[in-house]
Amino acid sequence: MKKFFALLALCAVALAACENGEPWNPTPEFKLTSDASVLFEADGGDGKITYTLHYAAEGVGVTAEADVDWITNVVVSDKLVNYVVKANDSENERNGVITLTHDIYTLSVAVKQQGKKADNPETPKYDVEFIGETINGFYAGGNAGGYCYFFSISKNGQPNAETINTGEPYYFFDVYSDIAVGTGETVLAQGVYEFDASNSYQAGTMSQSDSYYVYAPNDNDLTQVAYTSGTLTVTANKIEAVVTLENGEKHHIVYNGSLVLGYPKSESEAISTLEGDLEVNNNDGYILAEFYGDYYEVGSNNWMLYLYEDPVNGNGEFILLELLGGDLSSFEGKYVALNDAATSYENTFMVGELEDGYIYGSWYTTITEGSITDNDELAPFMSGEINITDNGNGTLTVQFDCYDDAGNNIYGGFSGEFDVVDESANVYAASVKPRNGYAINKTYAKSVKVAR
Repeated sequence: MKKFFALLALCAVALAACENGEPWNPTPEFKLTSDASVLFEADGGDGKITYTLHYAAEGVGVTAEADVDWITNVVVSDKLVNYVVKANDSENERNGVITLTHDIYTLSVAVKQQGKKADNPETPKYDVEFIGETINGFYAGGNAGGYCYFFSISKNGQPNAETINTGEPYYFFDVYSDIAVGTGETVLAQGVYEFDASNSYQAGTMSQSDSYYVYAPNDNDLTQVAYTSGTLTVTANKIEAVVTLENGEKHHIVYNGSLVLGYPKSESEAISTLEGDLEVNNNDGYILAEFYGDYYEVGSNNWMLYLYEDPVNGNGEFILLELLGGDLSSFEGKYVALNDAATSYENTFMVGELEDGYIYGSWYTTITEGSITDNDELAPFMSGEINITDNGNGTLTVQFDCYDDAGNNIYGGFSGEFDVVDESANVYAASVKPRNGYAINKTYAKSVKVAR
């Protein structure tokens, strides 16, 4: 992951121009931003597919078609396909495919539906029947085998990633899928996960090492019991698991509801050092724009903009912007904050984060003697919008109407000469996809303690 601090050396500028006179005719970029495979129960239900399309072929739209008659009402709208899966009256599982087409390009989504349970089946015997009401968890990225999701099922949820409440049971699952997180919220991947005592971390498995039952009757007593076998099935808006604990008990866990993972947002002290609203008014600065292509592999190009009041000594106002959208020829337009409310990455800015002494995303700062000091201003852009205009004379204007984490309004404009540097050929693919819209490459411990 790129790390950026306020003290940054200016790069030499190498700006390539098209000299052959041929018109620019980019290839369409047509990508799924939702799961490439979904699993429905026998009852069926509504489904949706999201996608992005950049550089669309002129005069050509997007169509979608199912190859089976039990997938109906397939309707295409802007970046969205809605469909309905009919109830399966057979006891046999069935499979279908929805194909999205744009010009000569296609995308496929595999739809699997479970068969109807046999009439009057023998009722399974479980030692514990548990109905969960809350799921919490996070996406831990990919490895050689699959993409990891770590989550819990409980009655009242977890206060945060490392604690549980007393007096209620928690079931933790560490599962691996062939599906990475999509755009926006972190959604648990659908599928069937079998207990894996060997901890291979392959797609379709539930690891033995990090899957367990936890109960804390009080602050000083915590019981954690590992599973010895089990199966977890995730379908649209439902999770069902059967696990056997080390003590021999068999537990049946059912949860119905949203598959969005996360934790409650806690009140935290603001990072911003601003004591009130701030107007930005700089008409003679310098802007360096670095292009990183689709760095995060989300279907939108990544830009880093460095706005210097004093590019020679690096002092005065310094604004760091991380944008998603545009292409190498232009990044003009309006950008809004990429947060939990965002439905797409295109034309968004990454909000400010501070970690281990580095700033990420988008910030307003000031610099003294080449670095940020305790006396300098520091404020993350957490919401609002940014407008960028190419003035056509070698200068760029960036207008702000944003808010920091203390509610201060940062507004006004910054103008100056600018240069563009194409860094896309020098970047490795992002190892971990963004979670919850903007949290990148954070590491969480897969362990719990009692909330106090």
